[in-house]
Amino acid sequence: MHGTLKSVLGRCIEEKEDWVAQVPLALYVLRQMPHSDSGFSPFDMVFGFRVRTPLDALYHGIYELEGTERSVCDWVAGLMDRLERMRDCAALKMSKSKEGRMRYHNRGSKVREFEVGEVVLYQIPGMSCKLADSWEGPFKVLEKKGRSIIRLGRLVKRRMPRLCMSTVLRSSRREKKLIG
Repeated sequence: MHGTLKSVLGRCIEEKEDWVAQVPLALYVLRQMPHSDSGFSPFDMVFGFRVRTPLDALYHGIYELEGTERSVCDWVAGLMDRLERMRDCAALKMSKSKEGRMRYHNRGSKVREFEVGEVVLYQIPGMSCKLADSWEGPFKVLEKKGRSIIRLGRLVKRRMPRLCMSTVLRSSRREKKLIG
C-alpha cells in the first residue's frame, strides 16, 4: 500500500514541498480504484455503491432516483443485500486469484513425502558456493505436522529438534543403510 501511495503521490505533485497537501487526493484515487483480485474498489466494499464524482453528478444529474418512492428501511435492506452479494462475489474472486497465484508459484516445486523415522538431509538456505556442501544432516523425522511441515531431530544429540518444510529435505538412502 505504501509503495502504491508513493507512486500516486509522485504523479500528483509538481513540487516536493507540496506532497502533504496531495495526500487526501491520492487516497481518494486509491480508494476508488478496483482491486485486481476482488474486482471491487475499497469504496464499493464499504459503502455498497460506486463513488459519485462531480463529473458524474453533472452528467447524470444530481438525483438519479427522482420519481421513485422508497422508504429508508427498503433502501437499507437493499444496501445490505447489495453488500452481502458484493462480499460473496469478492470472496469467490479472491479465492480464484489465490489459486492462480499458488499454481504459478508452485509450478516447479515437487511434493516430497517422508515417513516418521526416515533419515533425511536438510538443505542449508542461501548456499551459493558450488563447491561447498549445501546439505546438512543426517536428521531423523520425528513428527509430521500437516502435509509439508516436519519436525526433525539430529541423530547425534547436539541440537534441539527443528521444524522445516518438506521442500528443503531429501531422503538420505546411504545414511539409512549405515544406521539401520
